[in-house]
Amino acid sequence: MIDRRARDKLAELIRNLADGIITNDEFEDRLYGSDLQRSKDAAIWEIYAGGAWYMYDDLSTHKMTGKWKLPKASKEIVARWILFLKSGEEYSWPRRVGFREIPWFILSLLTFGLAGHIRLRIHTWMCGGDIEAWPFLALSDVERASAGRVYLWKEVQGNPDQGASPRVAAPPSGG
Repeated sequence: MIDRRARDKLAELIRNLADGIITNDEFEDRLYGSDLQRSKDAAIWEIYAGGAWYMYDDLSTHKMTGKWKLPKASKEIVARWILFLKSGEEYSWPRRVGFREIPWFILSLLTFGLAGHIRLRIHTWMCGGDIEAWPFLALSDVERASAGRVYLWKEVQGNPDQGASPRVAAPPSGG
C-alpha cells in the first residue's frame, strides 16, 4: 500500500536534512510530530530505520554541513531513497518489524555490525534484490523510476544543466 502523502512528506524531510536546511533534531521532531509514524506504507519505516536514521548523529544537534556534510556517494544513495518515495513502487524487501528484530539488534551490537551485514545478505537472497538498488529491488527499477526526473539532480559531473544518469540516482540539491 502506497501512502502518497506520507511518502512526499518523508522525501521532503530527508531532502531538507541531507541539504543542511534543517537539523537532525528538527528532522526527528517533524517525523515524530506528524502522522508519518502511523502510515501503513512499509517504505516509510524501512527507509527511515534502514537508511535515514544512519545519516546523522542523534546525540548532538547539527545540520548536514561542515564536518557533517554528506559525501557525494552518500548523496547518491539518499537521492535513490527520495526517488523511491516519489515513485509508485511498492516496498518489496523483507520488513524489519516487531520483537523478532531485537535479537538481530543485540547481535549486531555484539559483533560490531557483522550480524547486521549477514542479515542484509540473507534479506537480499530472500527477495532476489540488488542491494545497490535498495529500496528498489533492481537497478532496472531505478532506471525506470528516474526517467525524466531531473528534479533530484543539481550537478552531474560539473554540468548542472544535464539530467541524471539513468544508472545512478542523483544527489539531492546542495551537493
